[in-house]
Parts: sequence; structure tokens; C-alpha cells
Amino acid sequence: MPVAEKTPPTDVTIRIPRSLLAEIKERYGKRVHLVEAEESISIHESSWFKRVEAELTPGNALRAYRENRGLSRAEIASRIGPAARKTHVADMEAGRRSISKEMAKKLARILKAPVERFL
Repeated sequence: MPVAEKTPPTDVTIRIPRSLLAEIKERYGKRVHLVEAEESISIHESSWFKRVEAELTPGNALRAYRENRGLSRAEIASRIGPAARKTHVADMEAGRRSISKEMAKKLARILKAPVERFL
């Protein structure tokens, strides 16, 4: 029998200019719970981000960047070069095809992403 597991709430810190904060309080009143934090860290320094980043394979990164840019596998393949096919992109995303340094450079250029994400 499947079991639904509840995830505990996550605290998120967002820096908001005072003028915008005043607008939010005026517009939403008691429906918004605002907490002023004394210290904050960059999301890149958070344990959550480090855990997710460690689990992100080059293929997963390729798929995430491609989908975020609204590109199909066929569009990526056509931008890579004449010999590439959408099955090549699918295989890279699934980890069935490795991503060479040269391919990582092409993907980085096409997707406007750091080359390290695909290595």
C-alpha cells in the first residue's frame, strides 16, 4: 500500500526592499506571515542545494537546462551539428551516452550554462 510522506516545511529567506514589504503588508495583511531574519546564507551554501547539486548528473543537468529553455531534443540536436540526432540527446540525458568535453562545450554554448554542468 503506497504511503504519503509529508515533508516538513522549509524556511526560506528572501531579501525584500522596505517599499515592497510595505506593499505586501498592505495588500495581503494577515494572510502573510513575515519574519525578519537576522542572518541569511546564499542558497548555494545551503545543505539542501549541496545535496541536490551532488545528485544532479550531467544528463539530468542537460534535461533541466533544455526544458528550462523550452527546447526539444530535436532542436538541441540540430544546433549541435548535422550528425547529431534527437536520440543522441535522449541517450545523453539518460546516461546511456557519455558527454565528451567537446560536446559539453557545445551544450554550454547552446544552453548558456556553465560547461562544468555537463561533465
